[in-house]
Amino acid sequence: MNLSISVKKIRDWLWLFPASKGTSLMSAWFLWIDNAPVLIDCPQISEEVINDLKELSRGFCPKVLLTNRNSHQEASILNKKLGWDLIVQEQEAYLLPNVNNLETFPDELTISSGIRILWTPGPTPGSCVLYAPAPWNVLFCGRLLIPLSNFQIAP
Repeated sequence: MNLSISVKKIRDWLWLFPASKGTSLMSAWFLWIDNAPVLIDCPQISEEVINDLKELSRGFCPKVLLTNRNSHQEASILNKKLGWDLIVQEQEAYLLPNVNNLETFPDELTISSGIRILWTPGPTPGSCVLYAPAPWNVLFCGRLLIPLSNFQIAP
């Protein structure tokens, strides 16, 4: 893959878009699941990032799963540019009035890739966590846990 320095490969199936000021210091993740990739939260959109996302998606249309309202503006731009579906907890759907292909959920949702999205009100009323089951076995918690330093986190 020919990716920019805006994205970091963490595993063969996981890439990180590091936090930036435009995204309220929140990271975004791209998880490759065969035939059903997902973008978790949304990086600050630029032509470079759009090109990276197109490369990572390998011709598929990933779902964009938003864990809280901090990246709604960027996700709305991404939706207009690439047409990818957005999924948000129902309490935050009103913040995305002009988005096409918007899916909401009340308490929990399991999408076709097997990822479970669970409503966990926290920093925003519609905050949620995402669990990708085996073989990934990874939990994405948005802003519920904030790294303080090596091996320390805070709520």
